[in-house]
Amino acid sequence: MLPVDSEEHLGRLSPDYEMIANLSREKNVVGVHAFTLTTESGVTAICRNFAPLYGIYEESATGIASCALACYLFKYHRQQPQYIFEQGHNMGAISRIVVNLSYHGNVIDSVFLGGYGYLLGKKSFPV
Repeated sequence: MLPVDSEEHLGRLSPDYEMIANLSREKNVVGVHAFTLTTESGVTAICRNFAPLYGIYEESATGIASCALACYLFKYHRQQPQYIFEQGHNMGAISRIVVNLSYHGNVIDSVFLGGYGYLLGKKSFPV
């Protein structure tokens, strides 16, 4: 997770893909999920996701990272049952990702993901 202080700065990010790939390899993570909180009606945060280690320079909708971001915000920002994220602004393909949390007290019991995105291409990965 990479918090960014404004939507303007998020949009102007110019990622060093080689550095992100090296960091991802070193930390055993897929990539970097950058976000900025927003006051836009109904939207919690605007996001950008970079996973060059896997040949994804930027992704227009990243469900698993959005689930992780919802849990991060639940712990460090504000506890709420629903988080709505937008991603793909810089790609001209805005996706809306909705994450619902079921919790009691400070404990998350389950995470539910939904929303809509745009297919910009397909890629296969060996597992």
